[in-house]
Amino acid sequence: MLEDLLSGYRLLIMVGAGGVGKTTTSARWAVKAALMGKRVAVLTIDPARRLADVLGLPLWRGEYLLTPEDWARMGLSPQGSLTAMMFDPRDEAEAVVYRSSPNLQQAKALIENRFYHVFSTSLAGSQEFLAVLGVAHLCKDERFDLVLLDTAPASRAMEFFDTPDRIFRALQNPWLQSFLNHAPSTESLRARLKNRGKSMVLRALERMTGEGFLEDLSRFLALFADVMGQARQSCADLQKLLRAPGTGFVAVTSLEEGPLEDALQLRCDLMQRQMHFAGIACHQPLAPIERPSSEQLRAQLCKEGDPSGERLLQRLIDWGDAYQKRALRDQRALARLAALGDVPCFVLDAIQK
Repeated sequence: MLEDLLSGYRLLIMVGAGGVGKTTTSARWAVKAALMGKRVAVLTIDPARRLADVLGLPLWRGEYLLTPEDWARMGLSPQGSLTAMMFDPRDEAEAVVYRSSPNLQQAKALIENRFYHVFSTSLAGSQEFLAVLGVAHLCKDERFDLVLLDTAPASRAMEFFDTPDRIFRALQNPWLQSFLNHAPSTESLRARLKNRGKSMVLRALERMTGEGFLEDLSRFLALFADVMGQARQSCADLQKLLRAPGTGFVAVTSLEEGPLEDALQLRCDLMQRQMHFAGIACHQPLAPIERPSSEQLRAQLCKEGDPSGERLLQRLIDWGDAYQKRALRDQRALARLAALGDVPCFVLDAIQK
């Protein structure tokens, strides 16, 4: 069943609560797809950056194509390839500028502008914005048959999926389009601020930042118009991609009540957004076991006058009670998943050995 999933999609997006194994699952499924002969890219936008640890690789910037030596350390020889990527806002910001600018000189001028650094590192929402552009570009890359996307924990993941719609609506604002298409000159910008009674603010800004403040801002707005034009197209592309037949969402979850509720809620949220829910990946459940009675254990463990046997007996009883409680919880969780009907369920430990 996993082979069908990895063969049937162009983009698989792993979602779920924090700490349930999204990065591990993304990496292992990427390895599985490469062994099937796929040309795979696995990208994490989770700031925890655990992908390198999971794959047993040193930290890197940009993208890393696993070498024959890397595969040999795993004891594997794939027919396909695997490229691992960790999202970095600064790298992606530069990539967006170079892709969007009409020439190299204009791209360098924008990157060297002081306001560019605010946009690429500090501006509210800039990381989500850049991640959207990065994913949209990656999914057009013909080097890859399959892209696996490891997302941030559940609530932030839904914010990410809503980002293309939100940004697209903002960029369609007629005032913003007019402003960027006719970016004000330095003198025009200075006049606007003065006419609106902002001259004291202007003087304070220029004292703090130097006389070139308005010149840099005006130049940044003019250069940034091309990036915004590309952003509109990328957001429109990603809106379509997230709802395309070749895109599937997999909710990764443990069988604990909290993460399982998150996974089921994610399924509902995704379906409401008309995005295709491809299945649930859950941890290996515990099976209830038959265990000897306390009297049988006492007869085997406890010797007269030896208190250590009683202590060991109590620990075994406590462990057995905890195990049975968790096993019954897992069975109830599996019953809930089975009640979903035709939703595929992938048991992680069983398929990742």
